[in-house]
Amino acid sequence: MLQQKLGLSQAEIKKLVMRVPRLLGSNMDSNLEALLGGLQRRLELNETELKKVVLGFPAVLACSYDANIEPSLAALQLLLGLSEAELKNLVVKRAMVIGCSIEANIVPTLALLQKRLGLSDVELKKMVLRFPTVLVFSYEANIEPSLSALQNRLGLSDSELKKVVVRLPAVFGYSYEANIEPSLAALQNRLGLSEAELKKVVLLLPAVLGCSYKANLEPKLAFFQRDLELSDESLRELVVRFPTLLGYSLEKRYRPRLERVRNYGGL
Repeated sequence: MLQQKLGLSQAEIKKLVMRVPRLLGSNMDSNLEALLGGLQRRLELNETELKKVVLGFPAVLACSYDANIEPSLAALQLLLGLSEAELKNLVVKRAMVIGCSIEANIVPTLALLQKRLGLSDVELKKMVLRFPTVLVFSYEANIEPSLSALQNRLGLSDSELKKVVVRLPAVFGYSYEANIEPSLAALQNRLGLSEAELKKVVLLLPAVLGCSYKANLEPKLAFFQRDLELSDESLRELVVRFPTLLGYSLEKRYRPRLERVRNYGGL
């Protein structure tokens, strides 16, 4: 029943059975029909979206729709003031939220996060919709350490930290030690940036925190310096004045535009 309804491959069926062995039980078909039917009707999911939810959170198949799923959806919708469309999008993007305890996990995490950053209810809701994964994080183990490390590294005020996180909620999903700090250090070293200049770059382009230095930033810097014939100092001044230049695609924006300019005889 499950394979036919969701159009699952053998590999996907194997993954689900490994995660939820109860699927092999003899009475699961009737339970699954009620569960999947209820979930699909509640969120107005098409078959592709329903499949994505199930594969994103296989444990949902061991839940009761009436006892577990519907109360969780209703509580989450009420807590954040979500429309039907917003609730659907959130669950499709991060199905695991269905399995989080609203009272034990989500409510305290959001309350602490809201207080830490001084977020309005609207700002908190917007942040969650942009990065639903924050709902499954532990405030003490994940969120607060990330905020503190970033704030201390860049010397951010509370309002500046809020500005960065509101513009880039996905920063909660980046490892400070493995991703953020190495990229910031490499960028600072490459351009000879002062602490104040590095801070300015991040405040004007928070997305730089999610960029790989080696794969993203360094190729752009090399392109600017080589193709625009910039000195080290001129390159540094360019990035400090216009950090957003680091946010555009090298292959889709800069190379084609420079090529068009050259074809017109501009360079």
